[in-house]
Amino acid sequence: MKTALITGGGGAIAEQIALRLEARGYCLVLADVSRERMDSVAAHLRHEPTLVHCDLSTIGGIREFADLVQREYPDLDLLVNNAGYIEPGDLSDLSAEKVDRHILINLVAPMQVTRAAVKNMRARGRGDVLAIVSMGGIIALRGSAAYSASKFGLRGFHTSIQQELAGSGVRVMGVFPSGVD
Repeated sequence: MKTALITGGGGAIAEQIALRLEARGYCLVLADVSRERMDSVAAHLRHEPTLVHCDLSTIGGIREFADLVQREYPDLDLLVNNAGYIEPGDLSDLSAEKVDRHILINLVAPMQVTRAAVKNMRARGRGDVLAIVSMGGIIALRGSAAYSASKFGLRGFHTSIQQELAGSGVRVMGVFPSGVD
């Protein structure tokens, strides 16, 4: 059975991804900062997913989770970097902590988690990495400087590792949705 890990596993996008992956026979691992939200997603699934509590808004939390991914999921078939954060507003109105939060959750976390997962995928010669990037990674709008910067960075990261992993058996993909409730 194939295994898929979804970050931001307690969100609405994660739920739809989880339902579709489960229908395709994947064993699911949901990772999120909110156990309650993951439980809500799990309630809509036929099979009990593995739930992993993680906080991707801190360097320590990101490193701890990336280490867990590399150590506990060496046979991971699909990594879905879905966790995301947006706080609309002009940059001068955002606190330094909110700017950092955009960069940590939307860019640093997917980079570090991908690095950890790809080590094992590359050694096996197979695996898939999917990022929910956002149209904010293509078009920057007023009031979204921190968000757009993080998503532009994620798009650049994915473009680069796609080239880096060409021919390795590891595929790298991105999805670019527009605004989602």
